[in-house]
Amino acid sequence: CILKKNRTYSIHSIIMQEQKTYTKAEVSQQLGVQPYIITLWEKQFGIQTTVSNGEELYSELDAKRLASIKELLYEKGYSIAAAKQFLQEFPMA
Repeated sequence: CILKKNRTYSIHSIIMQEQKTYTKAEVSQQLGVQPYIITLWEKQFGIQTTVSNGEELYSELDAKRLASIKELLYEKGYSIAAAKQFLQEFPMA
């Protein structure tokens, strides 16, 4: 635990406060793809979201992973199977 101005914070709560999350609409807009594409990639690549107030939220790492998926599929021309294999061999974290 960390003490700060007479308050005690657990390390987990501090990490969770500092982690940026993005909605599906934000990720979709940033990547320039429709939300249903993000949903497809979630299923195909095993990306799990958290839900808060009825909205799916993506961590910074998940948003970067989705950007990598887009690059592999759209810019480099990988098939879904090849992109999955690439990400298994070269994980982001």
